[in-house]
Amino acid sequence: MILSDANLELARKRPQSTELFLSVFQPRVVLKCRVHDASIVKGARIVQTYGVLSGAYSAVEAGMPLWVGSADGLMDIGKTRIKSIVSGTITVAENSDIDWQDDQFLTVYRYFEVLPVYPRIIQNPADDEQVIFYKDYDLEYTNQNSILGTLVNMGSHRAAQLEGGSVSLWYTSSGTSAMISGTSLSYDWAFEGGTPTGSTSATPGWISYDTPGHYVNRLVVTSASGSVDTAYRYVSIYNPVSSGTSLPFQKWSLDSLSGSRDEGGYTASITIYETASVIEEGSVVVIFSKDHYGSTEISLGGNQENNSEIFFVGYVLDGSVQYDYEKSTVKFDLGSVTRYIQQMLGFAVSVESKSAPATWTELLDMDMKRAIYHYLRWHSTVLTTTDVQYSGVNPYVQFFDSDRSSIYNAVDNFVRSAIAGKALR
Repeated sequence: MILSDANLELARKRPQSTELFLSVFQPRVVLKCRVHDASIVKGARIVQTYGVLSGAYSAVEAGMPLWVGSADGLMDIGKTRIKSIVSGTITVAENSDIDWQDDQFLTVYRYFEVLPVYPRIIQNPADDEQVIFYKDYDLEYTNQNSILGTLVNMGSHRAAQLEGGSVSLWYTSSGTSAMISGTSLSYDWAFEGGTPTGSTSATPGWISYDTPGHYVNRLVVTSASGSVDTAYRYVSIYNPVSSGTSLPFQKWSLDSLSGSRDEGGYTASITIYETASVIEEGSVVVIFSKDHYGSTEISLGGNQENNSEIFFVGYVLDGSVQYDYEKSTVKFDLGSVTRYIQQMLGFAVSVESKSAPATWTELLDMDMKRAIYHYLRWHSTVLTTTDVQYSGVNPYVQFFDSDRSSIYNAVDNFVRSAIAGKALR
């Protein structure tokens, strides 16, 4: 972000100091119930439930994680993603590893994970020489590759402290772009825990928070062509360190921070020196700052409008969490979203540009941006929680092909091979 003349003058002030705060988003439980199906089998996708222990079915949304456990609150049986829920019947994503049993305990969190999403290909029962393609196991093609959709931008995940009883955070959809140029868009924001609680403006501006908690904001963008894209961002609000009980972590260290945009993202190593600190793989971590230039408290720079206090946003990398119970510490590594999806194996994909798409393997007048949107929208959940922008020349391309590689490499290799470009973070 380019600094104004006034902010450049502030940046020259001395002394300068920065205090960093560590936030780990803590999703809340929205439903606890149990499996109610004596005939359920391993890998089942339709789960009948009963006995609501807490929460409500109405609080569950598609995309939330479902924990399956042998006891209340456990995930020892497995975890999957919810696709839909109707009257106590939960449809979940493909889950060949879950050995479903009657009376198992189910826990749903208000959280939306970054995950790969796999297609399914079957032989056409009516023609032995043809196959039928599905997205997300059972999603049939209708007109998704003609209507296309929108790259929704709503900023990063956030964390902040209440100063003087409240804090205001700035929200805008700047950077959002429809795949069909010139398509008008409508916006539906929902600010959990904020005031106002919603907006239909492209840029709602300042939203005020006055109560500590972990909240989920939502933005639904609907295009005139009929596409609907939904995105979520996490917001953690804390009391000031000097008062209150809802606080960010107090005893922690940033042991290393490395990487660059050209390298495909950043990684950081963190140690928390607090007893009973539970860190889950895939958790969203926000490092935010309080900066002083001379006697003025202000944060300068950054990549987002009115959001310069966010220093780093990352995900706890798989296999990196290490507990030392003797010393009451936990160590883990963070990765920016691009680093995080380098761990995720995607599925081989082949798409061809067509003027009138008729299957999942055909995309309307495909250009670079549409190809990337198609891959991330239908083969991952990246667009649900991440701003994605395409800048530079946007030529038409005839084919988009990806082998069975990581989600990041699929996009990066495509951009490098089609034009002289790369995926950055």
